[in-house]
Parts: sequence; structure tokens; C-alpha cells
Amino acid sequence: MCINLTGGNSLRYYKRKNLYMKITTIFSIVCSLIILNTIASSRIAKAESADPNLVTESTNASQTTSSDNYLKKLDIASASADMQFSFLGLPKPLILPDSPFYPIITYYEKFRLLITVKPDSRTQLTFEFAERRLAEAYKLTEKGRGDLAKISLEKYHETLGLLSESLVQRDTQGDDVISMVRKVEANVIKEYRIKDFIAQTVDATKTDFLEHAQTISAQSLLRVLELAAAVKESTPSTEFQEKVKTTINSSQVQAELRRNIELIWQENFVPEESSESADLP
Repeated sequence: MCINLTGGNSLRYYKRKNLYMKITTIFSIVCSLIILNTIASSRIAKAESADPNLVTESTNASQTTSSDNYLKKLDIASASADMQFSFLGLPKPLILPDSPFYPIITYYEKFRLLITVKPDSRTQLTFEFAERRLAEAYKLTEKGRGDLAKISLEKYHETLGLLSESLVQRDTQGDDVISMVRKVEANVIKEYRIKDFIAQTVDATKTDFLEHAQTISAQSLLRVLELAAAVKESTPSTEFQEKVKTTINSSQVQAELRRNIELIWQENFVPEESSESADLP
């Protein structure tokens, strides 16, 4: 009696081939991104050697717990869009969403989150991805692609939500959590700066886009204010507090959104004596 094992061998062969192709694809994507990241790093290194003062200020802006210094520097910086972007302290995107190669970035970010297990590392990674979305929104606006900039701002807001949830769900809320809350607060202030840049750059007739950018910024402010309230040891920075008060008194922000921001602000961050005498709309 003859037993035919050809079918079984063939099935095992195709399974192995399929697995090999998947591994090869992932490896190719990772290698491509490593190469692209190396190119980007070399460009940044050249920029640093050309203007070390600019890099020092930009680094301080991204690392400081209070955004005091970089906001002052930004105010007196050149009107150049590149100069303003540098002082924001955001990572310069190598590939923008208008590129056909952008899906590589998306897959790579998902892959990194998939293989990252430690909560601290996942939180830091999510924060980095949020910064990238902000940087993309700025650069897309600079290129006149307001349609894609709008999507990047929305993705930033979504990523900010994931980041806030991961911080609130921590079993312990130590200095690392408070430090991350400070960084998130600084990013919201940066988002407001990008919103101002959009208002200066985009045609005034595109009111829908401008209103949407305003709403997204206020929603991000509300989300981070909720995060700061959940982390009881965390008191918002002075700059963040000023942004909250400005938003509450802004007629350009939706009334319901302003009320929600004011409610959380009054309940969690305003002393009872001040709250009774506060004159907020």
C-alpha cells in the first residue's frame, strides 16, 4: 500500500513560505524606517552644528516642565515658519501624510506598539506619536494642505485620549506620571500655537477649517485638564492655567465646551474663596 504524502508536504511548504514572506515584509519595513531615520538624524545633526543656540533652546522647550522659556523665545523669534517650528520643540517629520510612502510610518508605529509591553514604554511611545501628529499638522499647513492638517489634528486628539487613559489607569501615580502630565500640558500649548499658525496661514474664507482647529484645541485642553484633575498631585503649569482662562473667556469656542472646561477648572483647581468671587462667563 502506497501512502501519498505530497499533499501534506505541500501544505507545510506553503505555510512556511507564507510565514517567511510576512517576516521578510516586516523586516523590510523596519530596515527602511531605520535608513530613513538615519537620514533624518544626519540632517538634524547638520542643523544643530549650523545653529547650536537654536538646538539648545529647542531641546529645553521639549524637556522643561514649564513651557515658560520656549514660549517667550517663540514670541520674539523670526516670522519664518521653519524658525517657529524649531522653537516648538517638535520632531521634524520625515514623511508627511501627503506622501505615498506614509503608510510605512503608520504600519511601523503599530508594529512598535505591538511589540512594546512595558506600560511606561508604551506611554512614552504614545506621547512621541502624538507629537508627530502635531508636527505633521504644522508642516501640512505650511504646504497648504489644510485638508490633511485637519486629519492630523484629529489623530493627535485621539492619541491624546489614549495617552490620558493610560496615565489615569496606572496603579501608582508617581513622579513619572506627573512628569508626563507636564509634557502633555506643554504639548497642548504647542497645539494652540499651531492653531494660531493655521489662522495666520490659511485663507480666512475657510472658516470651517479654522473653527475646527479651534474646537480641536479646546477639546485637547479639556482632556488634559481632566487628566490633571485625575492626577491629584499635579497642579497645572502657569502657562496652562492662562490658556484655560483665555479659552473660558473666548467667544470663538463653543459655549458647551467652555462650560465643561470651566466646570472642571472651578471644581478642581480654584480655591473655594476664589471660586465664589470668580467672574467667568
